[in-house]
Amino acid sequence: MKKVLEKVVRAKKFWLCLFFLGIGAAVGAKGPEPLLNRRGEALAGQLNLNEATAAQLSELPGIGPILAERIIEWRQKKPFKRAEDLLRVKGVGRKRFTKWKPFLRTEGPTDLRWQPKGMPMKESPTPAEPTQEVPVVSP
Repeated sequence: MKKVLEKVVRAKKFWLCLFFLGIGAAVGAKGPEPLLNRRGEALAGQLNLNEATAAQLSELPGIGPILAERIIEWRQKKPFKRAEDLLRVKGVGRKRFTKWKPFLRTEGPTDLRWQPKGMPMKESPTPAEPTQEVPVVSP
């Protein structure tokens, strides 16, 4: 009995060590699935719940004109302090909210957009590359 208990304790210690070293978290870990539209474009950027227009809110999959209006009416009564406050709006459930959460904010600009799936997700357009100076040769 004592040997079995020692083996169990040793096994628990082993798995705890692996977990705290980060190996346990990495096994089978997946990032969130990107939200795609019918054209295969991925959603990028973020949407400010307190300032977005009905058209901008409609960019999120599952938000139509009626739900967008409900969200706008809600924030006029009481602005969103956290993204989770969106769950209080009729028509927004946990499943939808979980998909939208990475794209929601309550402060800052709205820069939500659809971009082709293969393109890297960039926060802002890339600046033009600097031009190379041509050396001047005097005669």
